[in-house]
Amino acid sequence: MKLSMTKAMEALRFSAQYFYKRWYQQDVAPHLTHEQKEALMHKISEMTLREAIWLDRDTDFTEQFPELKPHAHTKITGLQLVTVMEAIFEELYRPVNGQRKLHV
Repeated sequence: MKLSMTKAMEALRFSAQYFYKRWYQQDVAPHLTHEQKEALMHKISEMTLREAIWLDRDTDFTEQFPELKPHAHTKITGLQLVTVMEAIFEELYRPVNGQRKLHV
């Protein structure tokens, strides 16, 4: 029984991440510059070095991220921030056709 509960929790996390990534791509990314995206990615990364924010479902990080606040429909969670960080990294640095993207 415990194994199925773990799988169910993992499925919920992946489902949430799908919607958080979609939210970032559709509602947030078009309004941020390359420099803002990099700064946001680094800010979230620094937070993850200090604490496991992706496990924190209670803290509302909305006020700490004014660049996300205008686009937030509910409180911004740690998992949402980590998903945004991953989406930014993928957008800016993921190789395309074997070539690393370069943004100047």
